[in-house]
Amino acid sequence: MQALAGATLHIHGRLDGLTLRQVSGLVERAGGRVARRVGASTTHIVLAHSVASIETDDIADLGQVFTLVSEFSLRRALGLGPGPDTDMRTWEAKDLARHARLSEDEVQRLSLFDLLDPVEGRFGFRDLASAREAARLLGAGVEMEALLNAGSALRRRGLRLSEARVSEAPWGDLALGRAPHLTTFDGQLTLDLGESPVRVADLAEAAETFEAEGDLARAEGLYRTAARIDRWDPVLPFNLANLLYAQGREAEAMIAYQTALARDPDYVDAYFNLGVLASIRNANDEAERYYRAALETDPSHSDSRFNLALLMTHMRRFPEGLALWEELIRNQPSREDLAQARRYMLLCRMEIAAARRPDEAAADGA
Repeated sequence: MQALAGATLHIHGRLDGLTLRQVSGLVERAGGRVARRVGASTTHIVLAHSVASIETDDIADLGQVFTLVSEFSLRRALGLGPGPDTDMRTWEAKDLARHARLSEDEVQRLSLFDLLDPVEGRFGFRDLASAREAARLLGAGVEMEALLNAGSALRRRGLRLSEARVSEAPWGDLALGRAPHLTTFDGQLTLDLGESPVRVADLAEAAETFEAEGDLARAEGLYRTAARIDRWDPVLPFNLANLLYAQGREAEAMIAYQTALARDPDYVDAYFNLGVLASIRNANDEAERYYRAALETDPSHSDSRFNLALLMTHMRRFPEGLALWEELIRNQPSREDLAQARRYMLLCRMEIAAARRPDEAAADGA
């Protein structure tokens, strides 16, 4: 995916480590937009790794109407991931399919879930090696969904399917290594619980469902389990923190937000929420530090700017508050709380003017 300007994207599934709000903001800054539902204006469908179970016929039908985009392609377009490797690419899909003994539909599916890495429709030697390994596993009876889950998990760790020893596990999915020394893909693929393997994506989806239905205890348990299995995804502890915060368990929420930041030091919403929690405790210096970290990470994060400006005003640091209010009003003229921002901006100006008057009177007397 080369450009996002003018594109309307619908994201099918859950992106690894990114919230829909984060992605929407990044796409908007690139000149596009994210639609929650597929509509007449939709131009691209992003297939997240979590929807590996999608039927081949559905991919074909979607591809006739929309431009289909893989999760890694979207990340690259947003500047969130490294570019494709520099291999020379000489084969088209039909050539790769013939050399690997796959169908063209299978090559397309492997590409859409990032097991293959074409550039402008062409493939290189690493793609051929991965395609042949995929053909071996499929020929051995491995289900395509399990293969896609395994390959996506490997790619998130910087490995290709051809670079790891992958075997079918006794519970029916794929694992690294060879029996009896099988290991899972850092929880991204399966957690072996006897005969009931559990996927992190399934746990996260179930937790979100329970949360929406108001069953917070079950949602919390699932978020905690998913976050323990997958120790890299920052969204899981972030969602857990939101759940704890909503229940008034601020101390636990702070730990979960800090866990999210440890996994993703650029998680601006985690900085912001930690600032809010610090403000609730009247820990002003701590709140200021978090709000400024959020703005350093994302200068366009207007909620952090608003809260920091309010904090500076309440701390009577009026020149700093005034500068923040002025920048907020200049860059966010359509905010719902704009009238409140203008009142505080006027207050800062009045306080600054009042502080100058005694100095001016003393100067006149001298």
